[in-house]
Amino acid sequence: MRTCKLSSGWILCCLFFLLFSTTALAQPNASEWTGTWSARSEQGDASYTLEMNCSQTSPLNPYNEESLCNGFISINAKEPNGSFSLLATYELTLTNLDGNTAYFNYAPGRPGMDDGEGTCKAVMDNGKLTFTGSDAMFNQVSFYREGSSQAITSMSNNSGAVDESNTESIPYGDMPSEEPEQKSWWEEITATGIITTILFLIMIVHMAYTWYKGKRFKIVYTLDMIRNERAAAGKPSDSSEEENARCFELLENAFNTWTLTESCEDGNEYRQPTKMKQINESSLKLNEAIAILPTDEDLIGRINDLTNVININESRAFDGSKILVWLGVIVAVLFGFLMGAKPCISMIIATGLYIVASYTPQFLIEKRALRGGGNIHNGIFAGVVAMIAGARTIRTVTKWSDGTKTVEDDHSEHWIAWVLGIVILITLAAFMILWSFINYLRNYVLFI
Repeated sequence: MRTCKLSSGWILCCLFFLLFSTTALAQPNASEWTGTWSARSEQGDASYTLEMNCSQTSPLNPYNEESLCNGFISINAKEPNGSFSLLATYELTLTNLDGNTAYFNYAPGRPGMDDGEGTCKAVMDNGKLTFTGSDAMFNQVSFYREGSSQAITSMSNNSGAVDESNTESIPYGDMPSEEPEQKSWWEEITATGIITTILFLIMIVHMAYTWYKGKRFKIVYTLDMIRNERAAAGKPSDSSEEENARCFELLENAFNTWTLTESCEDGNEYRQPTKMKQINESSLKLNEAIAILPTDEDLIGRINDLTNVININESRAFDGSKILVWLGVIVAVLFGFLMGAKPCISMIIATGLYIVASYTPQFLIEKRALRGGGNIHNGIFAGVVAMIAGARTIRTVTKWSDGTKTVEDDHSEHWIAWVLGIVILITLAAFMILWSFINYLRNYVLFI
């Protein structure tokens, strides 16, 4: 019979980390900063363009493709003939992102042609980025997202009035007549997102409580222990015949609530709980029998036997797919390289939830084994392996009139099988949070 290999304390630590990480991910993130931003001076004699990627460093500097940064600012000055020419460039390197404030180091974008380096910060407020704390040419400039009607703006140290006569002569793309109302990250969370978050918080708390409470029956009763409890309750040191008879009846009723697994010729029966309803009903009767505090040693032994059966059948062991867990870790690392830290952390959290949600009561593990159960994910993996292994190489042999022949092998079926198999596995891992919720319902709520 399998037993749980992980201590309840370790599981609770994992659940606490998952809960903390889920809450942390709800904070403002780098994706809100990423994109193209622009600004204009009030007089229309300077334009600013900012390419930003706060999720990871990227080759944003077109004048140095080997340089990696988080932002690149181009400043263009208006010539007397009305055209614009490049005046200065700056590279931005993110040092800290704290909610709506980002801190950067800036340096010349074209060494030898541009001047100025140091530190600065940018504050995001209602869709506007304002840089402060530097001596660079973009200090006190407010940037708006590309295409916004507010992209024609003034430096904050000026009066703030926009010179409309200058804006029409500067081609800057199509701009809508009205800027849509900017919403905070909290306001953008949909009702579905709120409900989903609440459900998963309930799920985590419920699983944490299940592991925290541990065994249903934590005491192995002895005669001396029961006599001490009877004395503390003001009862006689020995139980009466009526008490013993009532205790015996309750114990038999508790035993008979379980499923009959074997009948012997001598009249003995072997029973085992196969449903959580049976465990709950028998536990009520056992608690009532324990409350009688019988001093008959046979009854005390019977109580210990029945409570031990319930504890064993409620003990949990991992009954999920180990292959899916490893796949989740691999895909999390892949997401980290391709898309940054947030998708990687989300995948790790989902995988952790799947592991905890897959710890199944022993009675349910045995019940599934008897009905010929199996893990659907392992079946999918087996199907993918069979598909790849069954791919064929098609060989074409051509005989020519001069007696020679050529051989051509077509391996396309192998490539198609590999690509399709990888897509299936990544998709399976991407839905890890769904599998964790399904396993939670099966193993902690419905017990099916």
